[in-house]
Amino acid sequence: MKKMKLSAKIGLGFGLLIFIALILGGMSVFNMKNAARESTKLAREYVPEVDVAARIRGASNRIMYAMRGYGFTENEQYYTEALQELEAMNQAVAAGDTLSKEAQNLQKLGGRLEEIRKAKGEYQAAMEETRRIVGELDALRAALDENAAKYMNASAAFLEDQNRAFKQEL
Repeated sequence: MKKMKLSAKIGLGFGLLIFIALILGGMSVFNMKNAARESTKLAREYVPEVDVAARIRGASNRIMYAMRGYGFTENEQYYTEALQELEAMNQAVAAGDTLSKEAQNLQKLGGRLEEIRKAKGEYQAAMEETRRIVGELDALRAALDENAAKYMNASAAFLEDQNRAFKQEL
């Protein structure tokens, strides 16, 4: 190295700098490509997964709220709302199915959607049972009202009969 001319030393140093810059540039390109792959995965898989989960959670909360209102008030409007939210949940689960089939990195999504379907089926059966019971209660209440009217008529007739008999005895 001592016998090299100054121009050769400068050229070698400049060549080394260019080589180092190329290596750093290559590493930067590799890292940027990796970041682009990760951000694409995030945008196409993980964010839609969170959206589907939020839609399912929201619909299930609204179903439970509407059914609680129906159970307390027996107002048919609440049951209708619950059915509408059940449809919204079905759509969210269908979107989750589509995402699960298209996504390469969401291995657990399909299993979770199956658990959701099972729980939804059980809850839907409970909804139908609640509606059946409310219908039976309405029929029983109508029978009670009818029997109460008969009882009141019979009681009034009995009281009138007793009053007439009392007046005749006097």
